[in-house]
Amino acid sequence: MPLLEWPTQLGVIGRGEFRMKQETEEDMLDFAKEVCQKYSRVKTLAEETQVQWRQDLEMAANSQYPGEKEMYDRQAEESLARYTAVREWLELADAAAFRIRDSKAQIVVRQHCLDRIPLKAVEFENGKHMGKTAVFYHKKIGLQQFSEELFSSKEQMRQLEKKFCKN
Repeated sequence: MPLLEWPTQLGVIGRGEFRMKQETEEDMLDFAKEVCQKYSRVKTLAEETQVQWRQDLEMAANSQYPGEKEMYDRQAEESLARYTAVREWLELADAAAFRIRDSKAQIVVRQHCLDRIPLKAVEFENGKHMGKTAVFYHKKIGLQQFSEELFSSKEQMRQLEKKFCKN
């Protein structure tokens, strides 16, 4: 029998590694898309949580009774913990977006994916808009690089989500 008909361990391992790598890339892209969808809601939640924290601090300062003051202090601590978790989550997403190497891809990801600006309205240098084909090209590159940068902090982001969602 010729040597080519026998399956080799290297070939099986090679195909297996490729499949694992491909699944990982798909998982990374799915996670990046999930972060893009959540980003505007989390940003709004950060603003609401900050307002709630400041109101709790103000109510604690204006309270007349020790029990009331203690209650508002506890609420302020919870609000601050939630606000801190939300801000850390946003900082991780922003840091991953700023680490995208291609500057035009970075602009597309930050404006379209994170800030939810339509692709037609994405502005580049000097206030110019790019054609649809070029924007889609840069979006594809940007999402790939964004997912690579973001995937390393996936577990940390999940933990932070648990912190600010449970309250």
